[in-house]
Amino acid sequence: MKWFNLLLMPSAVLLLSIPFTPAAFALEAPATTSRAIEEYNRENYEEALQLLLAARTMEGPSTINSYYAGLSRKETGDDSGAVADLTAALTGTPPFSQAAAVLVNSLYNLERFQEAMQWVLWSEQQGVSPGEIAYLKGRLLVREKRYDEAIVAFTAVKSDDQEMDQQVGLQIASAYVQGNRYEEAREALQTVISRNPSSDAANFAREYDQKLSTAKPSKRWSFFLGANYLYDDNVAGVNTGKQADSGISEGLRVEYDALLSEPWSLNAQYSISNTNYLRLVSKSVISQSLSITPGYRRGNHVITLPLSIASTNLDTTTPLSTTSLNYRNYSVQTALRPTDTVILNQENLLQGGVSYANRQMFQDEPISEENRDGNLFGVHMGYIRLFSGGTGMFNLRGEVVYEDTHGKNWVNLGERLGADLLLPLAERTRLIVSSEAFFQNYEYENSLYGTKRRDTTLNTTVTLNQMLTTRVYLNLQYSCMRQFSNISVYDNQRNLVSAGFEARF
Repeated sequence: MKWFNLLLMPSAVLLLSIPFTPAAFALEAPATTSRAIEEYNRENYEEALQLLLAARTMEGPSTINSYYAGLSRKETGDDSGAVADLTAALTGTPPFSQAAAVLVNSLYNLERFQEAMQWVLWSEQQGVSPGEIAYLKGRLLVREKRYDEAIVAFTAVKSDDQEMDQQVGLQIASAYVQGNRYEEAREALQTVISRNPSSDAANFAREYDQKLSTAKPSKRWSFFLGANYLYDDNVAGVNTGKQADSGISEGLRVEYDALLSEPWSLNAQYSISNTNYLRLVSKSVISQSLSITPGYRRGNHVITLPLSIASTNLDTTTPLSTTSLNYRNYSVQTALRPTDTVILNQENLLQGGVSYANRQMFQDEPISEENRDGNLFGVHMGYIRLFSGGTGMFNLRGEVVYEDTHGKNWVNLGERLGADLLLPLAERTRLIVSSEAFFQNYEYENSLYGTKRRDTTLNTTVTLNQMLTTRVYLNLQYSCMRQFSNISVYDNQRNLVSAGFEARF
């Protein structure tokens, strides 16, 4: 329903009337300031501002001077200058409380939302301009996606102005739409219409009530189907006796976004991928995963609780096998990863959380110390920077993971550092670069090699994504993995190149 929110934008910058009595203020003000107020009331804003600046030199600063200077600057489009003068009007002696609503409006226009909310709270405590402040508070809460609180704020707006009442009604309807509460939105639009059926706002409400009644439901299901050709120069990931091979990989991913009222959300995903090597068939693999991610938003925090299960199956086909499908279980891992995403502003986000996973391996190990079954405990943090209107992204992330395995040879503490870059090269072309370093220190002396193992693993992946049609994409990818280890059998390098297509529905 983004069309509805965009078309309501003009009401977001509705100029609020700040109640005051210019004549009374003029009587209390010094002579030059009084002349400036008269010029302001005649809508000669630049002349008023010049007189006010001169009055500060001749008559000294005053909060009424700062207030009208702020109003004059705002009328000439100088919100930054208005903020300085209006702040002085509120913090001077005596405080000029009528400046609060205009200050909040200017801060909103400058996207200084946190400061704006601080002055809203101050105004509520002081009982200043309750109607205008309630309206602006509603606008700020909508930005934070706190729709229920925004509706309460809009409902608190009291005005004798019928046009203002209708604008508030449109804002309430917009908040309902963004919170996926479409029936309440239509009721709010009907209220707007009933207040003055012949007004422009009523005509606007009728048109979009009709759109709401006929609009198609938001897309809930998404499907991704892909196929790639790949070349792998070290299929087994070994130090000596490397074997290269080509193969074909196919993948399917299904996503579902549940239709829930704000602040709740729910996403579910299922994926299956199959990599078939042409010569080294015993290295072919099928991977499946299922995840469910409930979410809750409170203010600028988004709390998610992803729960996932992933399984891997290896092909045991041999040249003497009579069937081409002979997969066996290799591993199953279940994981829980609670995460808090803090939205600093429209371009900057912070993430942090903890994780737990249980891993079960199904192959028989020659000795118990090599058993990799166990539990994994982690702490993760990250920073996300969005750019190019949200089409580009930079992500910096870090994680500490402790693997408590049944076999002592695999118990380790790992530190992972990574960075990701999504760069829009053209309207239909994206470059994706991902790089990661993983440092692992093993807790016990390895029973096979007589020393404590230490690994450093470096991974880099570069992907070029080209949209061919609205549903078909071309993917070209190169991946390099280099693992350094003080035990030579684990020291290896692997390069993989792939090219293929993906269809999205």
